[in-house]
Amino acid sequence: MAIDYISNLKCTEDLCNEFEEHILHLFLKEGESEAEHLPYFVWLRPYQEYFKPLKACVKLCEILKPESLRKYESPFSESASSLDRTSETKSIADFKRNVDILRCCFKIISNEISVICSSFDKEEKERMNEAIHAHFEDCNYSCVAMSVSAVESRLLKLMCLVSPESEQELEEKTLGQLIAEYIQNKSKYKNVVPKKHEVLRQ
Repeated sequence: MAIDYISNLKCTEDLCNEFEEHILHLFLKEGESEAEHLPYFVWLRPYQEYFKPLKACVKLCEILKPESLRKYESPFSESASSLDRTSETKSIADFKRNVDILRCCFKIISNEISVICSSFDKEEKERMNEAIHAHFEDCNYSCVAMSVSAVESRLLKLMCLVSPESEQELEEKTLGQLIAEYIQNKSKYKNVVPKKHEVLRQ
């Protein structure tokens, strides 16, 4: 089953809550102290399986680098890293502390991340999810191909909005041809690409 990374990014606080709930249920027995040493429990398969979607969200945020995360980048990365290391997470108390830090950081950046994720339409979202999956699997060529495919889809739709009479002709063009069309008729498509992204067409 394909992972919907984009949707997961929009509900990271819920993922933190679910992760914590599952781990407490699995590893904290009734009457036990949360400070009790639990050697290597972070290496166990159930722990890693529940942590996997959250870990992916952390990596994506580190790639996206939202402005609101800049001030909290260090505790964000350190808490996520600690949740994956036995030397830093030796007990349930350690685990809860690191999850709390991660949850707080996700809450701080949630609005900015939500705006990014909501900007994709269904087709772009599917292509970006495939690109992200390929990136995590170290399939670099596939990652680039799917990312370019998402860019092509977005550019085509924007250009068709400006020039609906040319839709059929535009749909037959490759990304390179669409960019060439944009450059050659820049006055016509002047509002299609924001100024901050102008460098991408070069």
